[in-house]
Order: sequence, then structure tokens, then C-alpha cells
Amino acid sequence: MAITRLDNGALHRCESWENANNQAQIAAAAMLGLPLPLLPPPWFWSDQYSDNLQFIGDMRGDDWLCRGNPETQKAIWFNLQNGVLIGAVTLNQGREIRPIRKWIQSGKTFDAKLLIDENIALKSL
Repeated sequence: MAITRLDNGALHRCESWENANNQAQIAAAAMLGLPLPLLPPPWFWSDQYSDNLQFIGDMRGDDWLCRGNPETQKAIWFNLQNGVLIGAVTLNQGREIRPIRKWIQSGKTFDAKLLIDENIALKSL
């Protein structure tokens, strides 16, 4: 567990093994006077019975969109801020985390209609 300061100055608590690893690398680089590595967006997962949930990026926000149908146990929720993807939650869609991570890191903007259209492959966006 660690509390860190975000780019906007806000304090953020993130409890995951990946975050602990990343912060250890940053602390070591700082102590050695090396350039600080860029932090990837926070990511963690949980298996709940037969379902796999994965969370990536910023979970705060009001502009969430759902792709898929949660009742079928397959869905992705996207968190947009002014059209920029800042976070996502996947339900049994873990293979989609890799492109989502890249989009969050790059600050990619999206047309919400395209993002939730299941007829369009995510990798083509």
C-alpha cells in the first residue's frame, strides 16, 4: 500500500502489488540520481467466483460508458474525461487490458459511440 501524489497534486492511495513494485523502482532511481521512470496507470484484478474483474487507470469520474452487457458476464466500462480515456473496468474481458493501458498512457481521445459499438473491434480503434 502506498499513498502517492498525482500529477494534479491530489493524494491517491493505491493498494496493489504492481504499484508497490513500481514505487520501489522509482525510489531506487531517486536514490541513485537516475531519471525517474514513468508510472504506468494503476492496474489490479480480482477473481470473484467465476468472474474476472480488472481495473486500470483512474476510477474517479462521472462519464462512464459500458460496452457489452453485464448480464452476460462480458462487459467493459470506460471512464472518459473530455473524450480522453482515463480508466476502465473489464468484466471477463482481460485480454482487452493491454490496448486499454496503451490508450490511457497516450492520452488517446475517443468518440464515445465508436468505443461502445461492439461491432467495431477495440484493436481497430
